[in-house]
Amino acid sequence: MQTENLSAWTHDHVFDTGNALAERSTRVVMWITAAAMVIEITAGWWFSTRWRCWPMAGT
Repeated sequence: MQTENLSAWTHDHVFDTGNALAERSTRVVMWITAAAMVIEITAGWWFSTRWRCWPMAGT
C-alpha cells in the first residue's frame, strides 16, 4: 500500500459553466444538419422511385 501524501497532486474539478451563445449556435447547426439529411434522404427516395417508374429509364 502507498504511504505517500498525494495532496500536492490533486485539484478541484471545476468545469466550465458554458457559453450560452455557443451552445445555442451548436444546436442551430445540429438542427440544420438534421433537416438537410432528412431532405436529402427524402429527395433520394422520391427521385429514385420516380426514375425507376419512368418508361425509358433503362435506355
